[in-house]
Amino acid sequence: MPMVQDIAKYIVANIGTWIDPTVTPATGNIFMEQQPTVPDQSICVYQLPGNRPKRTLGGRYAWEEPRLRVVNRVSEAQGYGVAASDAKAIWDLLRVVVNQMVNGTFYMILDPAGSPAPQQLDPNNRPSYAQEFAVMKYLN
Repeated sequence: MPMVQDIAKYIVANIGTWIDPTVTPATGNIFMEQQPTVPDQSICVYQLPGNRPKRTLGGRYAWEEPRLRVVNRVSEAQGYGVAASDAKAIWDLLRVVVNQMVNGTFYMILDPAGSPAPQQLDPNNRPSYAQEFAVMKYLN
């Protein structure tokens, strides 16, 4: 399963706040690779280029090191305080993933590249936060 699906499903399973099955039946308000303009409160998980895959002594590729970006957004009325709180909940969930199976894939680590950071208001005056992780995961 692609990393963005693994992480989106992991967030769904562990933080139910953003789950509105009328938006997307499987993941509610959590999207992958493209954050739509609605709903206001949403999360989007992106895979970014990282380091090259690593080989074992036998020559086969054993693990990869992509990067992960998670962007959460809330309504204008909810404001930056709620966006910050949501971002912290996501950060707290993901930063402790070490040597763990996540939806059938073994993740050696989801290592925060820093703390969640506020972003500029979007065209609809909605605040958002972004955070990135360096990832090490076994190839399936």
